[in-house]
Amino acid sequence: MSNNDSYSINKQAIDEDLINAVQKRPALYDYRMPLKERSRQKNDLWKKVSKDLNGKIFI
Repeated sequence: MSNNDSYSINKQAIDEDLINAVQKRPALYDYRMPLKERSRQKNDLWKKVSKDLNGKIFI
């Protein structure tokens, strides 16, 4: 396996982890929730997403 293949597999795994972490937190994407409620939570939720991904992404 080449470095490029390894990078692609790793990136795909990170993408899947990110999607799963965001899906657990509807306030990040569900426009049906009141804006005021979503806005208050979003910063903390993005920090939790980053923590779930062990710092692989930075918010």
